[in-house]
Amino acid sequence: MFILAEAAPTTPPQWWQVAAGIIAIPAGVIGLVYSWFLVQKTRLETAKLAAEIAEKVKAAQTATEASPAGQTTREAVLQATVPLLILRYVLMHLLWTLWGYASGAITFLLQGIGLGIYYGVGHKDLSNISSMWMIIPGLIVGKIGWVGDIFIFMAVGWPLFKDLNAIFNVNVRKIFFWWRRNG
Repeated sequence: MFILAEAAPTTPPQWWQVAAGIIAIPAGVIGLVYSWFLVQKTRLETAKLAAEIAEKVKAAQTATEASPAGQTTREAVLQATVPLLILRYVLMHLLWTLWGYASGAITFLLQGIGLGIYYGVGHKDLSNISSMWMIIPGLIVGKIGWVGDIFIFMAVGWPLFKDLNAIFNVNVRKIFFWWRRNG
């Protein structure tokens, strides 16, 4: 730790460095929120396009009773849906990466604070079992990354998984036999 203190410059940061740091965090958050709304908008547009294509195909089939349009419809829906799925996957990967960095930093900071308090109240070693209870809150807070991973998967990953299954006509209930309904 002393090596880092000696290597750090003694001059304060320039005004533009401070301004860039202040602007970067809100800009990143705004960009993330904008990406989320862009994905939602694209999902709605894709659903609208799929409905319009299905309506046109239905009208064409009733007019001519020809079936080659069905293949064309599936290709059109795939062409409209695949970019959305790729965008959603990239957003999910970006969220997971950023959450990994943030949760690692938060966990490190809170566990460090817990150990600092532990040593600050007079405990010199970790072998004293009667005072180990003070470390337990830090260990519990260390699981914040796992909770965030579950939240990101349920918010972004699960809908993406369901949409991919719908596109490829995969019935997950047939694959996982314990998921089948009796009746």
